[in-house]
Amino acid sequence: MAGDGVRNPADLTVITDELDDIDDQLDDIEVRLILIDAALVIIDNEVGQIHTVVDAIRAITDALPILTETGGTLTTNGAAQTIYINNAPDGVYKPLTAIIDFANSTIAEAITIRLLYRITPGGPLTVMDELDFDGVISPPLIEIELYPTRYGIQIVLERTAGAALTYDWEVFYEATP
Repeated sequence: MAGDGVRNPADLTVITDELDDIDDQLDDIEVRLILIDAALVIIDNEVGQIHTVVDAIRAITDALPILTETGGTLTTNGAAQTIYINNAPDGVYKPLTAIIDFANSTIAEAITIRLLYRITPGGPLTVMDELDFDGVISPPLIEIELYPTRYGIQIVLERTAGAALTYDWEVFYEATP
């Protein structure tokens, strides 16, 4: 152990060894930076592909139909009255269902509901189905299934007996954005 603390100040071996170690570490860092740059290029390409997929998904979902609703209240007057009409849709139209509330009906009421469709351009609305309801209806909500149409649909309610009453209604349909 003798002489451990004594060094020749002109001997740069220790410093040279340490500089070599630092140089090796810098080489390792340089290699790692090259690998990181390569990984960043790959990640950037992947992100670009993800954006492409996200844009494609967004285009599809933005074009999906949206469930839409319209409704109101009709007071009967003894004549055939339109509850709902889409007289000339812009392309194929997809109504889903109509719901009419007969909660106000009494034993004296007689109601006819007609479902009309137009199946040719400029043609007439023609009766597809006719439903008759007499007296108190239980349960009071009735649902009418509707079908896709290209040229038009109409729902008509007519009181054929009884007093003027109000009927709440709503129609659900798919609308394109």
